[in-house]
Amino acid sequence: MANFAYLFGANDSTPAGFREEDGDFNHDYATQALASGGKYHIPLFWFTIFDESHIVRYPFLEFQVQTAVCHRAAAVALLERRRAQVLGAIPGVESAWDSWQRLITEAPFSYFKLNAHEIWDLDHDAFNADFPVAFRWFSSRSALDLDRLLGLAGIRLDPDDGCYKFWDSPLRGNFLHGYKALRDVPWEDDHD
Repeated sequence: MANFAYLFGANDSTPAGFREEDGDFNHDYATQALASGGKYHIPLFWFTIFDESHIVRYPFLEFQVQTAVCHRAAAVALLERRRAQVLGAIPGVESAWDSWQRLITEAPFSYFKLNAHEIWDLDHDAFNADFPVAFRWFSSRSALDLDRLLGLAGIRLDPDDGCYKFWDSPLRGNFLHGYKALRDVPWEDDHD
């Protein structure tokens, strides 16, 4: 596995995951993939369209893997409500947010689905503990919940310059909203 997360759009609410029998996606990557994350993280903005009530589980081997699914109307409403909170917490990302917002509001799907199976597979216990807490920050505004959210997103506050960074790199849009999958997106990918 490549250790990526994926954001899908679909017209059904089946959780996005992998089939046990062949290890392939249980959905059509070619037509439903909206964006993919970089390695080892879930892009921060993806958390803005789901809340704790959208967490679902699907079976994989002897495990129950956490993921998130929500209806488009709920996603758009959450996105609007969370804009000020996100931009207040992470300054200087307005342009990336605007691209993200366009992707969600213009997507031609009834549901959004997060597939973080490959991230879950890195450390099941840590993921299972952190995943629901990451969504909780939007209601709790707790510094500890924000740390968990940023940890899953690969973002940290650099104590030397007081700026948020993706691991050790300056924040760029792709770290926040993901990379283009196969569908058109309202941004240009910025690869290293």
